[in-house]
Amino acid sequence: MSVSAIMTSKGTKALIEEFQKSLASRMSGGGAAETLELLYSLREELQREMTACKGPADEIVQLIAGMGSIRFADELQGYSERFERLLAEQFACRSSVREIHELSCSFHEKLASTALTHAMNLLQQEGRTPPDISSALLVSGELGRREAILGERSSFFFVFQDCGPEERGYYDELALRFMAILSVRFPAINRSLFKGGNLFWSGPRAEWEEYVSAPLKGGGAARSLSGGEGDELLFSRMFETAADLRLLCGDEVFSEGLLQQVRKLLADEVPGERFWHLAKNIAVMSLPLSIFGRLKTERSGRHKGAFSLKSLAIDPLVDASRVLAVALGVTETSTVERLKAVLAAGNLGVTLADRLLVAYQDFLRQLVRIELEAGSDEESLYLKPDVLDAASRERLKSGLGDISTLQRFVHQQLVEVEL
Repeated sequence: MSVSAIMTSKGTKALIEEFQKSLASRMSGGGAAETLELLYSLREELQREMTACKGPADEIVQLIAGMGSIRFADELQGYSERFERLLAEQFACRSSVREIHELSCSFHEKLASTALTHAMNLLQQEGRTPPDISSALLVSGELGRREAILGERSSFFFVFQDCGPEERGYYDELALRFMAILSVRFPAINRSLFKGGNLFWSGPRAEWEEYVSAPLKGGGAARSLSGGEGDELLFSRMFETAADLRLLCGDEVFSEGLLQQVRKLLADEVPGERFWHLAKNIAVMSLPLSIFGRLKTERSGRHKGAFSLKSLAIDPLVDASRVLAVALGVTETSTVERLKAVLAAGNLGVTLADRLLVAYQDFLRQLVRIELEAGSDEESLYLKPDVLDAASRERLKSGLGDISTLQRFVHQQLVEVEL
């Protein structure tokens, strides 16, 4: 992700112009020899910078390439530990959020597909041959949006074609082994929509359709899945999960049928009361900014002087982008592409869209830094504004103000229209 994925940032443009003027001034003030020396020194500096930042990224690429040759599931632990160290080195060298997301998604996609292949190989070693029916591995959460760092807020769904008892037995065993191998990297993996960590679900297509549709449609079937949670929260969780869903590996034709079914379910809910309440709740999500433009932080306890960067800054932006995109029938899952799609629809202004992407970049850069230093636990993802310099704090407040404007836009487009 560049500073802006929609148009060149005005700040970046001004910086480039200032640099060009400075360089031209220095070149015009000296002779040909001095000018040539200046250009050579600039080139050497750029080459050193590029070489220094290329090492960790290249090692991650090699790590990904070598992962497919594992013989034992425990080897994934070593790959994971090495990956995290290299990712931190890469970010320290070059704090590009886009690059971190690309490297992390590539690593975790390869890890998940390797885990599935390894589980199939284990069964084959026992003389169990895969049935000749379609299957697909879908992902949601941060991996679904291609916005992963350490992958700790991602979900996995292994769906296979409806089949008889014998084939079902094979796939049930495969899913259990697959989940066990994934737990090497994701120790908090579980089968509950409400536990946090990494959700894992497996089953045939008919059960998948019921699993997704029941929470969205409500009623007795939904309550049986909720574990005591309210219908509204169940709807919200499944809406988020379904909207962020994409194929990771498997039969593309089969998976497209699954995704089309999910998109239809979401589209059917857009005119309904549940979606209206969801949009209303998203439009009033809390932000750490007072009506007077002051940053609000915790007054006591472990996080005194800090606020939750994820739940109070990033989530409101991600959630607002998602609900707008679904209302427009957009199938993209990344926040950036969703904002671009809302802009293309003609309602969101270019200036606001650009400012939101700049804010998103700033927030994510801080999130990457915190997550690589402190881990992915929700209690660790807090930011202390006092650690920022004055310019960064102003950008933080400006970005939060832009999210507030986006929330008002959600209210105007999706809530007030139904009044």
